[in-house]
Amino acid sequence: MRRLLIFILSLLPIVASAIGVENTVSLLDRLDSALAHSEEFASMRLARVASMRKMQLTPHITDEQLYDLNETIAREFEVFQFDSTINYLYWNLGIARELHDQHKIDQSIIALGRVHATAGYYLDANNMLNVQLDTLRLDQDLLDDYYWAQYRLNNHLYIEAENLSSESLVARRMQYYRDRLLETLSINSFEYRILRVEQFFERGEVDKAERVLAEMTEDYNTESQEQSIVAYYLSELYGYKNDKSKQLYFATIAALSEVRLAIRDNVALNALSVSLFEDGEVARAFRLSRATLDFALAYNAKSRVWQVASILPTIESAYRDKQQKQNNQIYIFLTVVLVLLMMLFVIHLVQRLQRENLDRTRRQLQEANHNLVENNKSLQAFNDRLSQLNSDIAEANAVKEEYIALFLRVYSECIDKMEGLQRRVRKLATHDNLAELKRELSKSDLVDEELGHFYEMFDNAFLRLYPNFVNEFNSLLEEDARIELKKDEKLNAELRIFALIRLGINDSSKIAALLRYSVNTIYNYRAKVKNKACVSREEFEERIKKIGSFQSIK
Repeated sequence: MRRLLIFILSLLPIVASAIGVENTVSLLDRLDSALAHSEEFASMRLARVASMRKMQLTPHITDEQLYDLNETIAREFEVFQFDSTINYLYWNLGIARELHDQHKIDQSIIALGRVHATAGYYLDANNMLNVQLDTLRLDQDLLDDYYWAQYRLNNHLYIEAENLSSESLVARRMQYYRDRLLETLSINSFEYRILRVEQFFERGEVDKAERVLAEMTEDYNTESQEQSIVAYYLSELYGYKNDKSKQLYFATIAALSEVRLAIRDNVALNALSVSLFEDGEVARAFRLSRATLDFALAYNAKSRVWQVASILPTIESAYRDKQQKQNNQIYIFLTVVLVLLMMLFVIHLVQRLQRENLDRTRRQLQEANHNLVENNKSLQAFNDRLSQLNSDIAEANAVKEEYIALFLRVYSECIDKMEGLQRRVRKLATHDNLAELKRELSKSDLVDEELGHFYEMFDNAFLRLYPNFVNEFNSLLEEDARIELKKDEKLNAELRIFALIRLGINDSSKIAALLRYSVNTIYNYRAKVKNKACVSREEFEERIKKIGSFQSIK
C-alpha cells in the first residue's frame, strides 16, 4: 500500500505538467480563433463608442457634459486607436480653454502627454508634460495623473535608451515618479500594486512580486484589461523563474484578453510571439507577430510598431528557413511592412503639420472670438448707458413739463386770487369800512386754503409722474412702520418730503420753504423715516431717488 501511494505521488508532477500543457494548447487555439474574429471584437468597442457619440447630439448638452462624454470616449479609444484618442483629448482641451477651467485644461494636457508617451511620440509627450504644464498649481488627483504620465514617458524612454548615460538619467526619473506614485496612491489600488510588482522585479524580489500578483489574480478573475495586465506580469515572473510552461500559459491568457477586449496596443501578444519563437513555434510566432503589427498599425503606436519591426525580421528569417515555399509571400510582407512604416512616418509628419496648423488656426479663432466678445460687451455697455441717459432725459423732460405746467397754473390762480382780494380791499377802502377791511386782512383761512390747494396740485402732479411711489416707498420700510394714507389723502407730510427728494431736491431748507415747514421739522421727519427703513440709512435715500420709472403723461 505504501509503495502504491509513493508511486501515485511520483506521478502527480507529470500529470500536472501534462494538464498545464493541455491548457496552454487549448488557450492558444482559443487565441487563434479570437484573432480570426478580432474585427467583431473591434466592432463591439466601436458600437459602444457609437452609442456615446449619439449622446453628444443630445439637445442642450452643456460643455461640461460634452467634456465628460469626450473623456469617456477617449478612454475607450486609448488602447484601440491613437488618432481618435488624440482628437477627443484635443477637443476637450479646446472645451476646457473656452470654459476657462484650468483644472480641465491641466487634466487634458496630462492625458495628451500620457497618450503620446504610450504611442511613442516622446517629443510631443515631453512638450505636454514639461513645457505646457505648470505643476505647481496641480491638485492631488491631477498630481497622481501627472506622476503616472511622467512615469509612463520615462519608462518607455528607459526601454528604448541607446546609451548608458541616458539610460541612467531616465532610470532615475522613472524611479522618482514611481516613488511619488507609491507615496500618494491607495495601497489597494491596481496601479499601486502593479508598481510594487515592478519594484520587486527590479530588486530581484521575485517571491514578493508573486505574492502580490497572486492576490491580484483573485481580485481580477474576470476578463478585463486589469486581468490581462496581471497575467502578463505573471508570465514575466515565471520567465524570471525559468518556468517556461507557466510563462507561456499566463502570456497566452494575457494575449487572449487583449484580443477579446479589442486592445490594439498589444504588449502581451507581442511578448507571447517572442516566447513561442524561442520555443521553436515559428509558424505560430510569425502569425502572432504579424497580428501584433496589424494592431499596432491600426492603433498608430510608433513605439509598438518599432518593437514588432525589431523582432519581426528574426522570426521571419526562421520562418523562411522552415517554410521555403512561402519565400515570395515573406518578401511581399516585408515590403508591405517597410512601405507601411514609411507611410506611417509620412503620415506622422503630415499629421504633425496638420496639428500645428490646426493649433495655430484654433488660437487665431479663439483670439478673434475673444475680441468679438469684448467688443460686444463694450457695445452692450454703451447701449445700456445710452438707454439709461435717454430714459433719464425723458424723465427729466416729463418732470420739467409737468411742474412748469403746475407752476403756471398755480401762478395764474394766485394772480386771479390776488386780483379778487385787491377788488375786495379797494371796495372796502372806498366805503371807508376799515373794520371790515381789518377782519378781511387778518383771516388765516386764505393762506391755509391756498397751501392745501398747493399740496393737492403737487400731489396730483407727482403721482401722475410716479403712480407707484407710495407702494415702492413702503417696500423700503419695515412692515409695522409702513405709511397708511387716510381716505381721500394722496400724500402726507413724510411722503411729500421724500417726493421732493425723488425730484432731486435734497436740501432740507429748500424742502422746508416749499412745504411751509420749519427746517427742524423736515430734519425730524427724515430721521424718523430713516430709522424705520429696512435698508441702511445711507442706502435709503439713494433707493428713494430710484423709485418709479418714467410714465408718459397723457
